[in-house]
Amino acid sequence: MLHNSIINIFKINYNKDIYKNNFEKNIKKYWKNSYVKKNKNKFIIHDGPPYANGEAHMGHVVNKILKDVILKSKILFGYKTPYIMGWDCFGLPVEIKLEKKKKKINNNNYIKVNNLLKKYINLNINLQKKIFKNLGLINEKKYYKTMDYIKISEELKIINNFIKKKYIYKNTIPIYWCFNCLSTLSEYEINYKIKKDLTVFIIFLFIKLKKILKLFNLKKKYIIGGILIWTTTPWTILSNQLLSLNSEFIYILINTIKGFFISNYKYIKKYKFKLYIVNIIVGFNLKNLNFLNPLFCLHNTENRKSKLNFNLNVKNKGTGIIHLSPSNGFDDYVIFNGVKNKKKILINIISNKGFFYKKIFKYKNLEETNKIIINFLIKNNKIFNINIINHKYMYCWRHDKPVIYKIVNQWFIKKVLINFKKIKFFPKKNKKIFKKTINTKDWNISKKRKWGTPLTFLYHKNNFKKNIKIIKFIKIISNYTKIYGGKIWYILNLKDIYRNKNIYFKKIEETIDVWFNSGCTNWNILRKKYKKNLNFPADIFLEGPDQYRGWFQSSTLISIMLNKEKPYKNLIVHGFVINFNREKISKSLKNYKNYKNLTNYLEQDIIRIWICSSNYYKNLIISKESIEECISTNNKIKNFIKFILSNIIDIKKKKIKYKYILIYILKRYYKKIIKSNKYYNFKKVFKKIKNFIKYFNEKIYFLKDCLYLENINSEKRKNIQLLFYLILKNFIKIIFPINCYLSEYSWNKIYYNKILMINNFFFLL
Repeated sequence: MLHNSIINIFKINYNKDIYKNNFEKNIKKYWKNSYVKKNKNKFIIHDGPPYANGEAHMGHVVNKILKDVILKSKILFGYKTPYIMGWDCFGLPVEIKLEKKKKKINNNNYIKVNNLLKKYINLNINLQKKIFKNLGLINEKKYYKTMDYIKISEELKIINNFIKKKYIYKNTIPIYWCFNCLSTLSEYEINYKIKKDLTVFIIFLFIKLKKILKLFNLKKKYIIGGILIWTTTPWTILSNQLLSLNSEFIYILINTIKGFFISNYKYIKKYKFKLYIVNIIVGFNLKNLNFLNPLFCLHNTENRKSKLNFNLNVKNKGTGIIHLSPSNGFDDYVIFNGVKNKKKILINIISNKGFFYKKIFKYKNLEETNKIIINFLIKNNKIFNINIINHKYMYCWRHDKPVIYKIVNQWFIKKVLINFKKIKFFPKKNKKIFKKTINTKDWNISKKRKWGTPLTFLYHKNNFKKNIKIIKFIKIISNYTKIYGGKIWYILNLKDIYRNKNIYFKKIEETIDVWFNSGCTNWNILRKKYKKNLNFPADIFLEGPDQYRGWFQSSTLISIMLNKEKPYKNLIVHGFVINFNREKISKSLKNYKNYKNLTNYLEQDIIRIWICSSNYYKNLIISKESIEECISTNNKIKNFIKFILSNIIDIKKKKIKYKYILIYILKRYYKKIIKSNKYYNFKKVFKKIKNFIKYFNEKIYFLKDCLYLENINSEKRKNIQLLFYLILKNFIKIIFPINCYLSEYSWNKIYYNKILMINNFFFLL
C-alpha cells in the first residue's frame, strides 16, 4: 500500500490480468467444498446428458454456463446447489463417429465392438470434462454415464414395470427407416424440411365398365381411362393395396384426348390441356369400385385390383384421390387396417439397405426404381400429368437425409397424455411450441442395433406371436447387468437361467431406443442413485430447442408413466449458437472448428458475459464484434472495482445503519437485479450492472474531493469509504454468477482467504 502525502491516493496490488496468474486454477480448489456445508434448501438442475461422440462444442459451452449462472445466483439466495453432470453413451451418433474413424467395424463380434465403443466414449468424456472444468462450473466429482451397469439394470426394471402396466406391446407396422443408419427411427429423431419433388398423376384403369357407365349416365358401350391418383413417391405403386377418396367431395368424369378420367372438381383449372366435363358425382356414389394397378403389364405380381375406400381425412388437394401403400405409409396402414378385409397381408417390397425384393428390381435401390417406374408409366400412357412441388418431408436428424416408412416387427410403448399444469415455461411461448411437438403415435423403443441397453425379451422359435411370461426373466437379467453390464445378454446361455429341458425360445438381439436411455435418468439419477444429494422433481430442465421432440418429451412421458408426476417444475429453452451469417454452428455442418479453441485463449468470464448479455431464449450470435464488446465491458467492471478498492484500502470498519446511506444508490438497482435473477433474465441483469456503473461514475464526482483532499482520519471521509465498501461488497455479489473469477479475486482483496460463495445475497432487502 503506497500513500501520497499530498493527495490521498493509494496504490493496490490489483492485477487486471488475473486470468494469466493461475488464479482460475487456485479458485477452483475453493469452490469444490465451500458451498456445500452451510445451505439447507436444495435447488436442482438435472443435466440433460450430451452425446459423448466428440469434443464439446459451443452449444455445450452455452448450455453448461447458463446452468452454472443459475446455480450460482441460487447459492447467493441461500440454496444448496448440487450439480451432477451426465453423458449419453449409447445410440447411433457414437457408433457413426467410431465407424468414420475405424472405417469398418465387425458388428457381429459384440464384445470387441463393446470394448472399442467404451474406450472411445471414455476418451470423449475426458475431453469434454477438461473444457467444462475451464468454464468455472460448479460441479461435484460425481457424474453419471448412461452406460453405467446400474443405469442399465434400472432401465430394465422400468421396462419390467411397463410390462406389468401393459404399456408395452409388439406389432408389425410401418416405421421411419433410415438407409444410412440401417435402423428404425423414433419420432424424436425426425426433422421435417421442405423438399422439391415430382408430383405424378397416375392412372388406375377401369375394370367393370358397366358400373362406371351407369354412374355417369354414359350411353357409350366402351371407354378407355381410369381414376387419377397423385403421389410424390411413384415407387410405392409396387406396394399399393387400396385407393381412397373423400365421400363428401364432388368428383367429375372428364373427357380428354387420352381418355375418360375421374378427378377432383376443384383441381380441374390446373390441367393445362383441353378437357370436357362429362358428369358430376358425389364421392359417396363411387363406393366399392375396383381399379387395375397401372403396373399390371410390368410383371405378373402387379396384376391386382385396388378397391376404392372412403376416408374423410383425404384433403381437397391434387386429384382428391390417394393411393394407399400400407407397408410404406403409417396413415395408409391405419386406413387399410380399418377396412373389413379377410386378407390383410402387407406387401413388403424393400430391404433394410434400400434394395427391392421384387425380381424385376432386384439389387436396384430406391432412386433407380423410381426412375424405372416413371419411365415405364410414361411409355405405357399411364401418367396423366407431372408437376413439381415443394412439400414437407421427413429427414433423419443425424444424416440429414430423407427417410421412408418401412414395415418392421418392433416393440412399442403406448403413449399417455401430457398435462402441462404447474409447469413454468421460460419464455412463456415455449408451452405452445412444446404442445405442437408432442407425438401422438406410440413410441417405437426397439432398435436393430447391438450397442445399447439390450431389450431382454424372448420369442418362440416356431411361432413369433407366442408370448412368454418375461417379467421374472427381466428381473433376473437386471441383477446380472449390475455386475456384468449389457454384454451379458449376448453371452448368456438360456439354459443357465431358464431351467426347462424343452426350450422353445430365442433371445431378441435388439436394443432399447437411446431416448429411452436418457429419458430414464430422472428416475435413475434423481430418485435412485443420487437420491440423498438431489431432489425429485428437479427445479429446472434447461436444454436447446432440439430437445422438445427428444429428451424433454421422453423424460416427461417416462416420469408420468412411472410416478404420475412431471420430472421438472420449470422448463427453460435456450437458442442455438449461430455465426454472423446466421448459420447454426454444429458438428454436422463442420463449421464449429473456428470456435473450438475460443475457451482456451479467451478469459473465461468473457464467454460468460457474452452468453448472459445475449438474449439466450433466441439464437446467440457469436462474432468478433460481439466478443470485443464483451472484453470492453469486462474491463469497465475491473476498473470500477479497482477504483473503489484503491479508495477503501485504509478503511477501519465500524457499525453503520446501512439503509440510510445506501437507499438512494443501491435499492433501485438491487431490487430489479434480484427480480431479473429470479426469472432467469440475465440480459436484464447485465444491463442493470452496466447502468449501475454508469450511474455510480456520474454521481461520484462530488465525493472525490473529500476522498483525495480530506484528512485520512476525518469522519466525513470514513463515511464515504464505508459507503464505497458496502457498494463494492454488494456489487461483487451481483456480478458473481456472471463474472465468477473476477468477483472471487476482488472479494479476496476485501476479505483475505474468504470465499464469496458461502455468503448469502443482498443484506439490505
